[in-house]
Amino acid sequence: MAIFSRPRHIRGTLWSTWRAYARILLLLGLANGAQATTLVADKTYQGFEHNGIITFLGIPYAEAGRWQAPSLLPISGSEHKALATEYGPACSQTPHIVNWYRGVISDFGGDPNSFPIPEFSENCLNLNIWAPAKPKDKLPIVVYIHGGSNKGGWSYEPNYIGQALAQKEIVVVSINYRLGVLGFFAHPRISDPNFALLDQIAALKWIQQHLAQIGADIHNVTIMGESAGANNIDFLVASPRARGLFNKAIHQSAGWAINGRVELQASKTLALKLTKAVTDNPNNLESLRTYPVSDLLQATQPIYHDYYFDPIPGTPSLPKPALEAFQSGDFNAVDLLMGSNADEWLMYLSEDQTLDATVAELVPTQNRNAVASLLATKTEREALDSLITAHNYVCPSLDIARYIKQTGARTWMYYFTRVRDGELAREMGAYHGAELPYVFGTHDDWLPTSEVDLRLSEQMMSYWANFIRSGNPNNAELQIWPAFDDNHSTALLNLPYSAKTHPEAELCALLKSK
Repeated sequence: MAIFSRPRHIRGTLWSTWRAYARILLLLGLANGAQATTLVADKTYQGFEHNGIITFLGIPYAEAGRWQAPSLLPISGSEHKALATEYGPACSQTPHIVNWYRGVISDFGGDPNSFPIPEFSENCLNLNIWAPAKPKDKLPIVVYIHGGSNKGGWSYEPNYIGQALAQKEIVVVSINYRLGVLGFFAHPRISDPNFALLDQIAALKWIQQHLAQIGADIHNVTIMGESAGANNIDFLVASPRARGLFNKAIHQSAGWAINGRVELQASKTLALKLTKAVTDNPNNLESLRTYPVSDLLQATQPIYHDYYFDPIPGTPSLPKPALEAFQSGDFNAVDLLMGSNADEWLMYLSEDQTLDATVAELVPTQNRNAVASLLATKTEREALDSLITAHNYVCPSLDIARYIKQTGARTWMYYFTRVRDGELAREMGAYHGAELPYVFGTHDDWLPTSEVDLRLSEQMMSYWANFIRSGNPNNAELQIWPAFDDNHSTALLNLPYSAKTHPEAELCALLKSK
């Protein structure tokens, strides 16, 4: 089953509201005599403090020309000063993410024009930081890698705001990275086409250089991502270039890309095809580097229509396919918290999908009767959702958890099942991305949010923060989350909380060929 453009979910207050709020907070803080918060990097950046959290927005971590590897910005003296109170540009992309947000707002009876279009630019390698202002000890760091099929999205989408999560005594960083053909371009004259992956590695190196000065423990770094962002984590774990830059990972609602969807020669062929289409000469990379970015993105769409923008193996940043690296044990062993949602695919089922055809596509012949028995109590729509969700998200995640566990690293599995109140929420189920407002403590005004949702959010934020701090989500105040084991022990994230064998472990076993 193919994964198409990353499904979007209902999330967050508008990013522009936060930008305006940040400016107001800075002015109020300075007016009240609050001391400006600074961080020295390529410049001395002034952030702001609110409710005990210091915030830096839009700090550049590297620079890169089109299809060039990122270069970390050199450390400069305090004579170069800049405000870090507004988000930086998002990376160049088509408007499909903005259109999705506006469509959701319209569906809920709001004004779609209330969602502004972010500034897009190729000069977009920037990050945002939220950190406790008065840490008692060195603070662990979590670095969030956004989703969007590696074609869209940005670091400050509404549910990626780190203010609430930082209250758990951790440093939260969210990063931009290059997208689409600007992030993955395998022209034969380019030595390493994985610019998006190289950007993420550069951001992690910048963090190692600079965050100790605000009380962060640069030896305690967790990378966290959802959807394509979590898939990127798989490639970072497999990449020798990322070795030593993080020691834990949180992997939400992904996994399918580990099975390999791109290969180097086919990627080179597409790059040559695009270069020829634009410049009439497949070798004219110099001309393509100066082609207007909006025109480039438009020219890319028909040529890369069925292409998955994943890191390309057989390259310096990814010498071997991720699955081969996991199977051979040649990867960066890290503690892992990972999982998926119960209904990742429910609201994206097409009218022409049938259970019989999907079973024929995904299930080995000898296991089809057993799968039919497992799904017998579900409606056809529910069965389709269960089958596709398992194939694309649950089963690859269980495989990754087993590979990690074999190294002796600690592994923790979750299954998010909370469905919000109301008829629309019931139709959507525990959808792709539904867990994000709970993890970041950001719940949309237009989402039905009850006391149950707020309590579950607090519980999940505590589990996540504990793992970020120590590699173990448990503490004395929370119900026990058992470690992943041969029985596929899994935390079911809902209220009331429970833990048991993963509900889809049996289905995943049947989806494998024998």
